[in-house]
Amino acid sequence: MNVLIKILIIDNEKRLLRELEHLLLSKDYLVLKASNGAEGLQLALMKHPDLILCDTSLEDMDGYQVLKVLRQSKFTWDIPFIFMTSNGTLQNFRMGMELGVDDFLVKPFSHTELINAVKTRIDRKHKLNEAYIGDLKSFAEITPNGICLSMEGKMVYYNTSLQKLLKLDVQDHNRCICEFIEGEESEEVRRLIERVEVGINIEEPFFAVLKNKCGKKIPVHIYATRIHFASYYGCCLLFIKTDCKEAGVLANTKALNTLIKILQEENIAVTPSLREKLVRSLVNKDQSKELIFNYEGSELLSKRELQVLELSCHGYSLKEIARELCISDRTVEKHRANLMSKTNSKSVVDLVIYAFTNNLVDIKMEY
Repeated sequence: MNVLIKILIIDNEKRLLRELEHLLLSKDYLVLKASNGAEGLQLALMKHPDLILCDTSLEDMDGYQVLKVLRQSKFTWDIPFIFMTSNGTLQNFRMGMELGVDDFLVKPFSHTELINAVKTRIDRKHKLNEAYIGDLKSFAEITPNGICLSMEGKMVYYNTSLQKLLKLDVQDHNRCICEFIEGEESEEVRRLIERVEVGINIEEPFFAVLKNKCGKKIPVHIYATRIHFASYYGCCLLFIKTDCKEAGVLANTKALNTLIKILQEENIAVTPSLREKLVRSLVNKDQSKELIFNYEGSELLSKRELQVLELSCHGYSLKEIARELCISDRTVEKHRANLMSKTNSKSVVDLVIYAFTNNLVDIKMEY
């Protein structure tokens, strides 16, 4: 599958943005543009470019802050990153290297210098990805569990275990894995794959029933994780066979989570006592002891929390947020603590990533 290599340019100089865009388009690259750090972070997290060109001097957050956030995210830590700078001092070079920058281009630089730097970093990343995929396939062939690699829902690889489980043959390459999933779960697995491919982390296993080409039904737990192929992102799916008892617990957990979400969408508060009643009504006595109750969006964010979240995504410090919203530093700390608790974030970086990947913050794009 031929997929254009995506390059993200982050620079607040509009003339340079246009110049670099035209140059890279002429070399058959797909170009994404951002005029400030917040836009750049959002595009990096949502579009997953193959390489980032970033100016060190940006208005809202500088290039070093952008790089620091991206290197701390498990979704973007390995994206090749090249700084463009007018201040090529030894101190700036050292700061960038400590943060993990891949290369520096000192302005003014020639078109040839830029293209050579881009090509070198892209080629190196592709070689590393190919080695990683090779190791993954080697592991997949020795595990008894089914594994497939999916891109846009279509199987680009499946191991021998999954081939035997589903009775697949060579004609089944590039078929959608969802075609082998029974009932309504087929569409839900499709959405699961789409979310994983754009970088949303799904930690809990998903229950579904596979139906092979002979009509046999196999209950499975599905684990999904994002994977980087040569020049695009896909999804690695692990299928572990399960027994009927486990399947029942997982299915009831899913039903419970769905019901909680519906209630919250209708602005109905889900108190601990209500949760307990829902658990008892959806599962039998034995299952209720085993039920692990997890659900997304356990509490709605307040208007003030959303304001704090948006300013955090724009790179505002705690004191700057307090000044902007006319509240105390302590109040900002309290709102951030609530946000991190509600989103299961361990740091402000995790919080920013959560906001972008779940479309909680709208960053206005200006070119």
